[in-house]
This record gives sequence, C-alpha cells and structure tokens, in this order.
Amino acid sequence: MRAYSLIAALLLAITASLPLNAQKLLWDVGFRFGLDNREYASMETSPSFTAFGAVMTPKAGLGWGEGHSIMGGVAVERYFGQVTPALKVSPVLYYQYESPGFSAYAGALPMNKLSGEYPRAFMDDMIFFDPVLEGALFRYRSDSWEIEASVDWLSCLDTDVRERFAVYSYGRKDFGFFRMGYSMMMHHFSISGTLKNVVDNVWLYPFVRFDFSGMTPLSEFYVKGGWIQTFQNDRANNTGYLMPGGFQGELVLEKWGVGISETVYAGKNLQPFFNTPDANGNMYGTELYFGDRFYGTSSGIYNRTELYYAPKIGRFLSVQIAFAVHYDGFGWGTQQLVRLTADLNGDLFKTRGKRKKP
Repeated sequence: MRAYSLIAALLLAITASLPLNAQKLLWDVGFRFGLDNREYASMETSPSFTAFGAVMTPKAGLGWGEGHSIMGGVAVERYFGQVTPALKVSPVLYYQYESPGFSAYAGALPMNKLSGEYPRAFMDDMIFFDPVLEGALFRYRSDSWEIEASVDWLSCLDTDVRERFAVYSYGRKDFGFFRMGYSMMMHHFSISGTLKNVVDNVWLYPFVRFDFSGMTPLSEFYVKGGWIQTFQNDRANNTGYLMPGGFQGELVLEKWGVGISETVYAGKNLQPFFNTPDANGNMYGTELYFGDRFYGTSSGIYNRTELYYAPKIGRFLSVQIAFAVHYDGFGWGTQQLVRLTADLNGDLFKTRGKRKKP
C-alpha cells in the first residue's frame, strides 16, 4: 500500500499548487453487471464455469487547464455467491490528459480506458470484470489512424512473488473501407525462485479489415483477417524459443442491434506452456496466458459463432445479450453472456441543459 500512499500524496501536492479559480470538480461512476456462463462438458480444451457479478468504480477529482485532471476512487467487485472475500476493493488513483488527438493516463486507472481492438487470443471475455490497469496508457488518434500503448504492472518483487508486467499496443490506419492494423502483447512472466525463472511471452497480430457497412443496409458488415504469431521461451526449463502461430478470420453482420459474428482460427497451439508446473507444482495456466483457453487447442482448428443483441440505448448505458457456440476440434460447447454497462459523469447533466421557467 506504500505505493498508493505515495501516489495519493503526489496528487494532493499537485492539487495544492493549482490556483483555486483554475480548478473544477469532476466525478465519474462506472458500473458493470455481467453473467458469463460456459458449458463445455464435451470439450477437452476449456473447463465449464460461471462468472456472475458486478463491479462499481466511483471516482472524483479535479480538472484544470485544457484536458488535465487527477482522479481518485475505488473499484468494488462483488461476485454473487462468493463468501471470501465478500467484496474486493482496489484503489483507483490516476492523472489523465485528454484532447481530441492525444490522451495520456498514469496511475491505477480504469481498465476500460484501454480502447484498442485486442483479439480474444490476447484477452478472454473475463476482461469485462477486470476493473483496474496499474501503470500508464498513451494514445494518439485521428479520423484515419490511431496508435495506443500501455503497461500494466501485475505484481512487484516480494518474499515469494516476482515482478510481472504486461505491455499492450494497438495501431490502425484506414484507407476508406480498408484498414491495416496490428495488436501486440508482451507478458514478462517471472516465477518465484531463481533469476532464470522467467517466461518470455510475446504475441503479435497484424491484420487487414474490409468494412462494407457503408455499401449495404447493415449497420455493421466487415471481414477481418490476419496472422497471430507468438514468441515464447521458458527460461526455467531451457526450452528455447517456440513460435507457434496461425491464421484468424472474422466476419461480423449486424442490423438493428441484432448481429452474428464468426471467428475461425487455424494453426498451432498458442499456449504450449499452459500445463507446465513451476517449482511449487503449480501450472503456469492463466497466470501466463490471459487469452481464451481455446487458442490452446492441439487440434489445429477453433471456431466461435456468436449471436448477439446489443440495442443502442444511449451514450451512458449499453446492454448486450449473446449466445456463442464453440468448436475446438474435439467437441462442442456453448456460452451465454449478459452485460450491462453504465458510465455516469458530470457531462451527462450538463448536456441536458436548464429547464426554462414558464
């Protein structure tokens, strides 16, 4: 907690140095409610389970100048039916600068500030419940191009824990209906023990995307495809670099909030060290790999077909209901998703204006 105390002291010092007439009070409340039910009994790659819960992130802070602000609050997580802990509370403390072309964040900030298109091979659906990114995030954006980079510090050096962090980056360039881009992830996975107990885990996904929405009555119609390439080295077991990769293709069709998405992956097992035990006999598992477990299939093929309903409710509220069917080359499984997201802040009430007196 000493790190959070230092951040809080820094924020207070910055606040005290600002002229009172240059400050404005800011507030923000984020809320997420979700159900993720997975029925994979006939499949070999991924287990069945249900995640059902809610996350609230109330924040308040001060803004000054053009786009500068500091925010503080908490992320409160409650997973229904879980007894210990009944609530998980994480501090949220960060500086942000936001302008039309450039944004920067530093501290313990909401995970939803990360806006790039990262495939499920990088981040499983459970990222929906992850409230906080601890580190920094930078983004440049225009109408036709964007680049984003962030670092998420996952653990620090302690008596039985090693330093771990993840770096993410996303970029895209649009040429009319055609887009070129990439997603990248690097996970520095350190295992307790000697200094050589490190797994290098780098993922790169260059892609192209063709958007036909403007040529059809559909609100969403695009085809996306690329190659997922990984570079992985388990130094603890002297494996040398393994470089499994494969092709991924995606198709999305949507009208009036009703849509279907099709994802096909064909290639090698992208999670070769998932079942590798550490010195204490614990598998690397999801501590090393954050992506969907189906990308660890050894069959050479994975397919996901998802039907969803995502009505356009408003700027500050979104709802999604989805039903997905998975095939990992060995069997079939289904997944049901319900998501409600609300983001409230002072701008919501400012835009409504004042009611005129009769």
